[in-house]
Amino acid sequence: MKFLRLLRRDINLGTVRRLFMYIIPVVIAYMQVSECNKLYVSFLNDGTLTAPATVIDYLMYCTQGMFIFHFDPSQHFVIPIYWFLFFISISYIIAYYAHDDYEGNGRNIYLAVGNRRSWWNAKCVWCILSVVVYYIVYLAGVALLTLIKGGTLSLTCNRQFVDIVLSNNASALSIKEIMIIMVLLPLLIVSGMCLVQMFMGFIVTPIASFAIISGVYVVSAYYTVWWLPGNYTMWLRSSLINEEGVRPVSGIVYGFIMMFIAWYGGRSYFENADVM
Repeated sequence: MKFLRLLRRDINLGTVRRLFMYIIPVVIAYMQVSECNKLYVSFLNDGTLTAPATVIDYLMYCTQGMFIFHFDPSQHFVIPIYWFLFFISISYIIAYYAHDDYEGNGRNIYLAVGNRRSWWNAKCVWCILSVVVYYIVYLAGVALLTLIKGGTLSLTCNRQFVDIVLSNNASALSIKEIMIIMVLLPLLIVSGMCLVQMFMGFIVTPIASFAIISGVYVVSAYYTVWWLPGNYTMWLRSSLINEEGVRPVSGIVYGFIMMFIAWYGGRSYFENADVM
């Protein structure tokens, strides 16, 4: 099938040959886990905690984002740096490949396969797979570092640690709820945002679309509203934690809507694009 040939090509050129870029989530995981481990060790030393940390403890710490920000003249707004770096890094990884491939090889590929939809469909699937790979590398890094730091891979959290460091409501979350608001929901939102970014890269430029998406993350950190997608990537802003937060179901729907709009918009764009 033409689509599968194009997808294999995109995976090879857009991912396999650029695997070195996926060291970024490992570095971010290392910094976050190390910071969390220092807190954990201090609690162990003063007797506050007795049990070793679990992978869920580290995951909850690493994916927390920030609490809902309420404007106060006496307080400074500080964006959570690790959260910001994590999400703009995947945006950077997918920023240029599709556009550069179109500019350099679009005409030849169109003539070879004779199907513009297959070309765009392959790019969309490649983009989503890139986000999935990014997340897998990150989660594997968190799990490995948990073991290196002396923790366990238990799928339970240390309620005392979570209550002290994160949120009183978080320790009551089930493993299903944890996986939804800390893994599945951010994965869907980021996939949607990356697809929108990739599509916008053809309307404007890749650097402009990257800047726009980065700006959306910054504004999302400042304002907690349902229509700013970055809020769904911070579980501390989930309605499961704070009644003023965003609803996970809304985020899941939002993610699929962004993916559909980007896919359909790109299909329409390339059906009318002049590459001759």
